Amino acid sequence: MRVDHAKALAVGLGWLTLACVGPNPDYLGASTGAGTGSDGTGTGAESGNESGDQAGDGDGDSGDGDGDGDSGDGDPPIQGCGDGNPPFPGDLCFHPPTQLMLAPFAHPHYVGAGDVDGDGKLDLVSVDLFAESAQVLHNLGAGAFMYVGAYGSASNSRSITLGDFSGDGRPDVVTTHGNDTDAIGLLINNGAGGFGPQINTSIGADLRDAAIADFNHDSAADLAVVSAGDDEVLVLLNNGNGQFAGVDHFAVPTQPTDLVVVDIDKDGESDIVVVCMGANEIAILRGTGQGTFLAPLTFVAAGDGPESLDVADFNGDGWPDIVVVIRGEDSVGLALNDGAGGLLSPTIFGVGVRPRSVTAADFDADGNPDIVSGDHDGGTVTLLLGDGLGGLDFAEQIYVGINPRQVIAADLNGDLAMDFAYALHLNASIGVVLSNP
Repeated sequence: MRVDHAKALAVGLGWLTLACVGPNPDYLGASTGAGTGSDGTGTGAESGNESGDQAGDGDGDSGDGDGDGDSGDGDPPIQGCGDGNPPFPGDLCFHPPTQLMLAPFAHPHYVGAGDVDGDGKLDLVSVDLFAESAQVLHNLGAGAFMYVGAYGSASNSRSITLGDFSGDGRPDVVTTHGNDTDAIGLLINNGAGGFGPQINTSIGADLRDAAIADFNHDSAADLAVVSAGDDEVLVLLNNGNGQFAGVDHFAVPTQPTDLVVVDIDKDGESDIVVVCMGANEIAILRGTGQGTFLAPLTFVAAGDGPESLDVADFNGDGWPDIVVVIRGEDSVGLALNDGAGGLLSPTIFGVGVRPRSVTAADFDADGNPDIVSGDHDGGTVTLLLGDGLGGLDFAEQIYVGINPRQVIAADLNGDLAMDFAYALHLNASIGVVLSNP
């Protein structure tokens, strides 16, 4: 089944024009009501309150009888974008997109978030398909970032993953590298807002995405890596100090490109869900709890070119569902959990042109997961809002710059509302869209 949404650019060249979408159109923006109130004396003119005539009698209905024009007893609370309050359920408010410049000639394809310098704020780390480094942007607070340097040395970077591999409580970085390098790179946090020398380990052909989990219950962060060249998922168990004890190989369908770790069958063990572009399939490797996995179960991913995926409970049944980008059809597919750890046939939702990544988060604070896609060829990100029943409704399409690659969600400015960041590899920058509740 396919659900198409009418799409229109809400922004032009980086300036957001539709800044807030609330749960009720009567509570958007600024409005005036020449209301008479219940005693005939009110004339209230207010901003961010009721728009026009609630009762349909032409009198504006904004007064409560005391002449001050407030919303009246029992009315919904006043809300609006940029009021500095915590996000109101249903609000969708963003600042205009900004670009954070990296080193000259950078081509960032992938970005991750973590508190690298230990100050309680999420920093950004990017890797470059061509340059031989991970570049760090420290979060200064209030949505400001400062470029502080580059670390590591390995070419053809394909992903970046942050996690505590050394057990010191600070986020380290793992990068994957394809084709000529075919290695993972481990950068251990130096405790001063940066990283030590990169440790490269060759493990497989054309490495793509990676994910972190404790696969064998020893309280150490293990690693799963996709090998597109070998059609495998590679699992590296951590010995507790950032060293990996060998590599285990698990076959999956043709050309895997992305993976997530989740207990998809709710048996208490971490499973791996992989999207395989060459086979147009999603594969599930069920974990045993001992660092090993059963033979894959496969499901149709739908469409041409499934590339990236994420996980969330989109229909509120307590089971994790999977959303996958379908690059060749300008869409995402939402595959609901069948309640037994398998996946139902996906429902298809349109997004922007040639999407390359997707992330799930609650952007409008209504308790339901939403998704944002990075639309590589369209220069946009597309936001679809979850209805909590397994559906996604088109909400916003924002022009962010040439070729957005990977998109991630995080609260980057500490306002309790979800922001998103994305890699702009032809702009030598990381783009950020901050919430504005």
